[in-house]
Amino acid sequence: MEQLVRLISKVCVILVLLLVSVVIEEYLSFNNRFKKLCDLKSREDFSNKLKERDFSSSILTQVMQGILFAIFIYLDSITTMRNAADGGIIYDAREVILNLSVIYGPIAATITTLVAAVIRTLKYTGNAVIPVIGIMVMYIIEMFFLSYAKNKGRGIRTKDFALMSFLTGVISDIGIFMMPGNALKRPLVPIVVLMIVYPVFSTAVYKIIEAIKNSNRLIFELYRCDDKFNKMNEELRTRLEELKENEVHFRTMFYYSSEAIFLIKDNKIANVNKAGMEMLGYRREEELIGTNFISYVMELKPYEIKREIDIEELFDRVKKGETIKAEMQVITRDAANISIEAFMIYIKTPSNEYIYMSARDISIRKLREKEILYRSRYDEITNVANRAYFNEVMGKLLSIPESYPICYLMADINGLKLTNDVFGHAKGDELIIKVSSVLTSCCRSNDMVARIGGDEFAILFTNTDAKTATALIERINKKLDTEKYDGVKPSIAMGYAIKESIEDETDFCEVIKKADDMMYANKSASREKNRKIFLKNILGKLYEISPEEIIKDKKLRTLADRFKQICDVDPITDKQLNKLITYVNIGKLITPRSEWNMKGENLHNLRFSRKLLENTAVILNIISRSERNIISTEDLYSINENWDGSGEKYGTAGEEVSLAIRIFKIIYDIYYLKTHKEIVGALTDDEIIELVRSESGKKYDPKLCVCRLEEIL
Repeated sequence: MEQLVRLISKVCVILVLLLVSVVIEEYLSFNNRFKKLCDLKSREDFSNKLKERDFSSSILTQVMQGILFAIFIYLDSITTMRNAADGGIIYDAREVILNLSVIYGPIAATITTLVAAVIRTLKYTGNAVIPVIGIMVMYIIEMFFLSYAKNKGRGIRTKDFALMSFLTGVISDIGIFMMPGNALKRPLVPIVVLMIVYPVFSTAVYKIIEAIKNSNRLIFELYRCDDKFNKMNEELRTRLEELKENEVHFRTMFYYSSEAIFLIKDNKIANVNKAGMEMLGYRREEELIGTNFISYVMELKPYEIKREIDIEELFDRVKKGETIKAEMQVITRDAANISIEAFMIYIKTPSNEYIYMSARDISIRKLREKEILYRSRYDEITNVANRAYFNEVMGKLLSIPESYPICYLMADINGLKLTNDVFGHAKGDELIIKVSSVLTSCCRSNDMVARIGGDEFAILFTNTDAKTATALIERINKKLDTEKYDGVKPSIAMGYAIKESIEDETDFCEVIKKADDMMYANKSASREKNRKIFLKNILGKLYEISPEEIIKDKKLRTLADRFKQICDVDPITDKQLNKLITYVNIGKLITPRSEWNMKGENLHNLRFSRKLLENTAVILNIISRSERNIISTEDLYSINENWDGSGEKYGTAGEEVSLAIRIFKIIYDIYYLKTHKEIVGALTDDEIIELVRSESGKKYDPKLCVCRLEEIL
């Protein structure tokens, strides 16, 4: 019992020394960390730099603690107690020190273990091999626990340390039993000391050391938290200042934003910016704030919502968290309707909740969209439906039983190509516009007129039978006859077909084909009539722009009739002469007025304008498609050729020039001399005849000049 008390006293002294070393180490470590913390000017770099410095400091601490533990083991070995009564069993603090060295790391444990093994070898007390082996086994156990704790990502816990201390005691007991010598008389005391007392003391010291370290860490963390709190205070102060600046900035942006912004609460305007006031036509926000926003909404078109919805239901959906984009028609202070695109979300502030609505005026865009849609559906020239839109609407109407019977009518403008060729495409467009206007005016509001080709129109009549279709065609023809036109009077060929009911299995393409065939049959049947109408139209236009042509035509025909009485003329020449009188000046339709008059200073070089003849030739070539035996270009140009070949020199002279041209030259010049005295002055009929005969054999055919020309005047 006395030995046990002395053993406990010795262990307590060693433990006091160990605690002193721990306190000194923790004090130095704390001061060192505190100084590092104070020296660091940049708080943001503290963690990184502290980790770098702590690594080197940890190595140094392990080395120092290993040396201290080695000194403690040495001091303990020179004061070893020997119990003579118990057969030489040695009690020391080696196991406790070895276990505690693990707390500081593998380096401290290694140094302590090596020193303990060396001292136990040098201080020979019986057999040193078994204690040294025990020391190395304990070292292996310690390294195992360190490795295990590292793999778990933590330090050695109390239960780990207690288990390690217990295993250390077991190893020591095994060593005692393996020691050679006399048999132990009382083995219970060393077993109890090594397996119970040492682990209990070791664990108690471990807890004390951990408590000291934790207290230092707590103090250090408290300082760091205080520093962090101060830093957070500074950041909070900075954030508050930024928040105030942001609030001013937000208010400025809110008020002067280019987009209209409304804050709506309980369906009423709680706030509005300058753009919002301008959008609705107000100058002061007091005029708008408090008013019901719903009262400004005339029409609503939400995106992604297929059914109809009112503004109140829309606001309710926004309040439930939906983000909604919609188009609206709103009324301004001046009772004008404008289109807006609105974006709505629900926002919460610390003091209130609003529907935030940003809006922009899209009236111009909507007008452009309507214009684009209109252009995509309607013909640019006539403003009636185009083929694509006509087919789209026709497809819908054909699927509605109430639309039947449905009548499909085809209309084709007669003479459009001739009009374009003779008068130009501008007049052709006028003709198309006039026809479309007549067709539209003769149809009902629910009928659809479309231009499906250059000169082709289609009309779709709903609830129309054959009798009604015939009446409509008669109405259209009468309207065309009574309309006044600045140009060629139009005529159209029409044909129709009817599908009686939706149950009729006849494909509508067959209906269209029937109408098309009927239209072309009517066009062919009236082709001669249309030709005469066109020729009459162009002559009417000539007489309209040059009324003197009416008198000239009458006078020339009178002179021609008289000439035929004094000179035999065959029927072919007679017909050619009549066509010359009719069409010689048709080129005036497309010739500038400066080129209308005859050229030349006297009768010998009196001739038609070259430009006028060229344009007449162009028109006559076009007319030749409808008019038979029209004047050829060669005959037309030979009008300016003289008998002796001294005219325009087209390579013809004498009888190479046709008889009709030779006769026409004489009677036209006689007419011109009688009506245009500026050529040779005022002459009597006899003087005119004498002057013409003076050109016999030169400009005129001598045979024609010997005729009784006096009788034609």
